[in-house]
Amino acid sequence: MTCERLIELRRVSKAFGATRAVDDISLSVERGTIQVLLGASGCGKTTLLRLIAGLEKPDSGEIWLNGERVAGQGAWLPPEARRIGMVFQDYALFPHMTVRQNVLFGLTSLNGKLSQAERAQRVQQMLDLVGLAHRSNCFPHQLSGGEQQRVALARALAPKPSVVLLDEPFSNLDAALRRAMREEVRQILRLAKATAIFVTHDQEEALSLADTVVIMREGKVEQVGAPQEVYLRPVNREVAAFLGEANFIEGVAQGEVAQCALGKLPLAVPMHGKVSLMIRPEALCLTASQDGNAEVVAIRFFGHDQLLRLRLTDGTLLDVRTWSNAELALGERVAVSVRGSVMAYQS
Repeated sequence: MTCERLIELRRVSKAFGATRAVDDISLSVERGTIQVLLGASGCGKTTLLRLIAGLEKPDSGEIWLNGERVAGQGAWLPPEARRIGMVFQDYALFPHMTVRQNVLFGLTSLNGKLSQAERAQRVQQMLDLVGLAHRSNCFPHQLSGGEQQRVALARALAPKPSVVLLDEPFSNLDAALRRAMREEVRQILRLAKATAIFVTHDQEEALSLADTVVIMREGKVEQVGAPQEVYLRPVNREVAAFLGEANFIEGVAQGEVAQCALGKLPLAVPMHGKVSLMIRPEALCLTASQDGNAEVVAIRFFGHDQLLRLRLTDGTLLDVRTWSNAELALGERVAVSVRGSVMAYQS
C-alpha cells in the first residue's frame, strides 16, 4: 500500500537578512500521518511551519499542497485559501466568546457553504471529539490549560482542513499535563483522520507523538525517519547527542565489529578505522561483581528508574539507566555489557 503525499517541499529556502532560517529543504508529508519537526531553538522549524501555512513566502523553491503548487515559480496561494488549521502556543482563543462560539469561529472560512444546522452539527461533533460538550457554554478563563488546548484543536479541525499545524502546543503546560495532553491530542487527531505537523524542541514529545520525525539543525534537515529509526540509528553524532541521552566511547571498527573499552561490540552499520561509538544508557546491562570492569560513582534516582554513572577501569565515564529497584550502591563494582548493536561515527 502506497501513501499519498499531501505536502511536498522542493528545495525551499528562506532568509531573514544574513540568517538563512530554512536552507534548501526538500520534504514530504503523507496524508493521515503525524510529522514532528524537532530541533533546538533557532533551527528553522517554526519558519518552515509558517512557510507551509502561507504566513511567509519562500525566497526559492516550491511548496505543493494536495497536488497544487501553492508557492514558488510565480505561484502563490494565500493562507486563507490553503485549508490549513493552526494551533498556536498561546491557543489564541477569544476571551469574550464561549467554547462553542470559539469553535464556531473556526468555520468562518465556510460561510455560505454550510447551513446554520450544518454548522451547529459540525461544532457539536468537534466538541464531542475533544470531550468538551459539557463545557460548551464556558469562557476560556474558566477552563484549565489542557481544556483550552482542546478548544483550540477543535476550532482548527472544525472546517476539515487538509492539514493541522501545531507550533509548540504544549509549551504552556506543566510536565505532568504535557504528557497527558500528548496522548489526548494524538488520539483526537487519529479519530479525526487528520494530517498534522508539530513543531517542538522536546525530544520525548517528538518520539511519542510522531509517525515521522524530522530532525533540523541550522536551517537544514539532518535526518527524517520513524521515531525508532532516528533514536536507534542517528545519522551522525550531533543528532545522536541531541536526541536523548548518549554515551560516546572511542574504538576501532573492523567491519561488523568494533574494539573498545567494553570489549568487542557488534556494529549496526559496518565501518573501518577509528570511530566514536554511541551507546544509549538503557542499552547497558549491569551485574554486581567484585571483579567487574566498572565502579558506580554516582546515582540519580527518578522514581520509575535511576541513572547511574560508572567509571571504567581505563577512566571512561558511562551513564546507565536501570530499574529503580536495582540494588546497587556507590563504590560498588559491576560488570558492564552492551545489549544489541551500536552505532559508530568516524572519529
